[in-house]
Amino acid sequence: MDRDTLLAQAHSILQKSNYSKEDSAKVDSLLALADSLVDHDALRRAKMDAYSDELGRPRLARPGTPDARFMAYLRQGKEALTSEERVRIHPVSERNTQIRAAQSVGTSSAGGYLVPTSFADWFFTVLKGTDAIFELSTVWETRTGSTSGFPILDDTSNEATIIAENSTSSEADAVFAALAFGETPMWRSGYLRCSIELVNDSHFDLEKLIAGAAAVRFARGIGGAFITTLLAAAGNGGTTASATAIAASEVVTLTENVDSAYLGDASFLMQRSTYVALQQLVGSSGNFMFPAAFDAAGRPLLLGWPVFFSPSMGAMTASQQPITFGSHSHFLQRRVANSLSIKVLVELFALYAQVAYECHWRVDGGLLLSGSNIPVAVLTMHS
Repeated sequence: MDRDTLLAQAHSILQKSNYSKEDSAKVDSLLALADSLVDHDALRRAKMDAYSDELGRPRLARPGTPDARFMAYLRQGKEALTSEERVRIHPVSERNTQIRAAQSVGTSSAGGYLVPTSFADWFFTVLKGTDAIFELSTVWETRTGSTSGFPILDDTSNEATIIAENSTSSEADAVFAALAFGETPMWRSGYLRCSIELVNDSHFDLEKLIAGAAAVRFARGIGGAFITTLLAAAGNGGTTASATAIAASEVVTLTENVDSAYLGDASFLMQRSTYVALQQLVGSSGNFMFPAAFDAAGRPLLLGWPVFFSPSMGAMTASQQPITFGSHSHFLQRRVANSLSIKVLVELFALYAQVAYECHWRVDGGLLLSGSNIPVAVLTMHS
């Protein structure tokens, strides 16, 4: 019996002219039963969404609904799938003899299962939470991973002008360049091994565990590569006087080295420990140089600009580069569509009563930089 039917019965009893104590007890029982059918989790989620909307904060991300067939694949390998479902094991665009041979170790499966939305949702949530470069950068998805280029417009020095009637327009050519990408590399998480007992526990969220573990590994590996690329391409934002400390004035100077055309979505990127050190800077009168401040979404602010954290940024030690400032959206992630996949290796660690998982993902990155434009500048520690 559904909730609406129970409430209707309670309402009809309340309408009786000779309402008795027995009727009252029955109504209480019906209302209690109806209340037990309410999705309280949904109510809590709605209340939290309303609270977030009121404060101007983004709503909490929620993973998609788990795919039952995908969960069967995680627990039993490709043998749990029908012949039609096995078509999803390896996308046609990726089929080539060399890749099939490399990915078939430990199973008779060629390649990996393209992950469903529920897996990808949690994977990208953890990825961005581990390293903010994945949140700040712009995503460019391509159908294949072949050599390609992304156009760059360097037009920060030109401006519109008033031309007198019947006069010839002045020439101010917009110069296009391109960020060249080679063959997109395949990143692999390495083996994630789970005991048979854990895999077979139907009450355990195996999908979420694997997605989170793989995301952290990718964030450390790919995030580190992204930061190295970013620092190598970023403009000079100054050098500190000390090899182990940053002065408040040096942070201000860093912001002055970015063209004002890129300040609309500018932000700071650093390790959390660097931010803590900056928060502890005090002036001659004992006041904090950078008082704690946050935006509407709870993001920390520095000089009025949001601060994001990346564990791959340099530390406050000699010759390191601990802070970047500017339009980090000019860092481009090139992702190959449908390349995030997972392999289940049932036999490889069977001797240890374990099942292994390995995630694959094709992604690359680069800074949209052309000519003298400086969308991102970096502060370097004294050597």
